Amino acid sequence: MMTDDTPAPPPARIVFPGDRLAVSGSGIRLGNGVAQVNPESAAASASAGAQAAAASPVSPASPHAPNGSTSSAELLVTKVGVLEQGRGRVGVNSRSKRYIPSVDDLVVGIVVEAHAENYRLDIGSTQPAVLPALAFEGATKRNKPNLAVGALVYARVVVATPHMEAELSCTSPHFKKDWVTGQSLYGELVGGYSFTCSTRLARDLLDEDCYVLSCVGRHIPFELAIGVNGRVWINAANHLHIILITNAILNSEGRSKEYITTMVQKIMQAL
Repeated sequence: MMTDDTPAPPPARIVFPGDRLAVSGSGIRLGNGVAQVNPESAAASASAGAQAAAASPVSPASPHAPNGSTSSAELLVTKVGVLEQGRGRVGVNSRSKRYIPSVDDLVVGIVVEAHAENYRLDIGSTQPAVLPALAFEGATKRNKPNLAVGALVYARVVVATPHMEAELSCTSPHFKKDWVTGQSLYGELVGGYSFTCSTRLARDLLDEDCYVLSCVGRHIPFELAIGVNGRVWINAANHLHIILITNAILNSEGRSKEYITTMVQKIMQAL
């Protein structure tokens, strides 16, 4: 609950395609909806007397630079939505079902092709992504996962360029558990149910303070894997719980906390 001494959250900033953001710093990545302006084009525009758009005090990095870092740049907004900055990233959160891969995104993919050296996964982008067969914790040539076509996989985007297929990995830089233990953070999602939603709702679900997930979690234990590509996997004790949780999540988009609280209470009456 917010008190009189609690500072109010900053108002959301709506941006539109063509808006420009002057940024500086290093170590922050660019998310969806923003692109770095060509330095040569920017210099030519400046010499011609073009006026820059409103500046934002963020310091994202170019996804085309090594490790996605840059010292200073001018960003161009490419889609309408809410400007988001934080967690080492700047991007635009919009209600869209089309996904554009970005480095370090968490995605839920469907295996569409299985080869000896790699898998091709549908992640909701314009083309499938590639998942190397050895891109699992502890995987070797003799001991590696055998994914079938149609399997669901929770993975992380490690390479994303505009004109090439995205590359995925099921390894984590922080959580080290071999895939054979079944405790690894990424890998095949067995059982459960998957559904699609807007990319905006998916990013809201990934928030640590996601209200609908906390409300549902007070009544029903469940497992959840959320991909920013708009695909969500859920598992619970029985099918009825899965259906109720799925309905609560899909009906929570854009709703107030009061509405979500009432909705969850009514859903729980079905148990």
